Amino acid sequence: MALYEIVLRFRDRDEIRITDRNGYHDGQEVVIAGRRFLVTGSERPRAATAAGRFVLEPHGWSPGRRQATR
Repeated sequence: MALYEIVLRFRDRDEIRITDRNGYHDGQEVVIAGRRFLVTGSERPRAATAAGRFVLEPHGWSPGRRQATR
């Protein structure tokens, strides 16, 4: 079974999660632990055993911008 790295990219830190789910794509909304994230890209995996690495950011903001208000 292939494993994938999920990078939860917060303003002050990154959290790495591991999943066996593939198929994330840019702009996709994902719910992890009850919190909404947006897939913002992919990177080369850091672990030799990982098949891919996806970058997700909390939904509603991007680096360098304040939280969007609705």
